[in-house]
Amino acid sequence: MIANAFIDHNMPQAAREVLVHEESLTPDPQPWEMLSYAGLYLQVHDAADARRCLDVYDQMAHRPDVHVTSDQTRLRLQIGLALRILDAEGLDAHGHARRAQAELAPLLAQYPNSVDLHLAMGRVYQARGEPVRALAEDQAALKLRPGNIYALAAAARDAGGADDMKTARAYASTAGGGGARQPPDMGNPRRTGPDGPFHARTAFGPGPCPCAAVRHARRGALRAA
Repeated sequence: MIANAFIDHNMPQAAREVLVHEESLTPDPQPWEMLSYAGLYLQVHDAADARRCLDVYDQMAHRPDVHVTSDQTRLRLQIGLALRILDAEGLDAHGHARRAQAELAPLLAQYPNSVDLHLAMGRVYQARGEPVRALAEDQAALKLRPGNIYALAAAARDAGGADDMKTARAYASTAGGGGARQPPDMGNPRRTGPDGPFHARTAFGPGPCPCAAVRHARRGALRAA
């Protein structure tokens, strides 16, 4: 897709325009195509169209003649989780941190191995002025994915907020000294801003957008289609 090239070059508006055009030229899309469109729309931060494509995919996936692969099932889950995280952090951005926490808590209980969910909950605790609890979520994310640059940055921030400057400096040193590992398929996180091309600072504050995992899984799902 041409849209992928625009995404890779950090041109989300151009990518969205191409996506809309490409979708209009696909009168009878296959389920995997709608799942791909949902993931692409999410990467350009168009949650409404991502949800629309996901709804169409869900309707198609229930047809008896449609075979859904395990990769597509995993991608469907990741896109759904990403949208839920965006909803929760949107609440947080508008001053509804308790509601955001209430949205994330059952998801985290259901998917305790989600790095994105732990980091999202950490940002909610940080917004509520609870840096110790925020740091615990950051550390849970690091336990799942050691060396994750976003988790290290969050841990440095929240350790500082908790007045543990020694720990904050240690995390910051690891993040900035080459000990951090950039999550797969993200591109350069410093290319356009502190959170990378499609991990941009959004309306709900700094932090990695869950689109990264979506983007990585989407390619696997398409290869399996």
